[in-house]
Amino acid sequence: MALVTCKECGGTVSSEAENCPACGVRVKPKAKIWRWVLGVPVALFALVMAIGAMNSNPEKTQARRAYEMCQDSLASADRSRNGAASFVAGTCEKMRQDFASKYGVNP
Repeated sequence: MALVTCKECGGTVSSEAENCPACGVRVKPKAKIWRWVLGVPVALFALVMAIGAMNSNPEKTQARRAYEMCQDSLASADRSRNGAASFVAGTCEKMRQDFASKYGVNP
């Protein structure tokens, strides 16, 4: 416990007192709840973003996108070409198998 000076009247006040005994002015500042209301969500968002950045694998993302492009090519109008459709389908299946064996999940 220490003694502090009242900003209003200049009297001495205990650091544990909430009001000055001489003039009644509040000595202890009120808790600022807005810091908690804004600070906690911002901190949680930053934490989630940091964890997400640590878990990202650019190679896996690139392989998944390549597989998706292959599937899109297979579904497009290029299917009308007989030989190309079977080649693209075989290539897409090979990409899916390689992805599943390397990462343990389907793309």
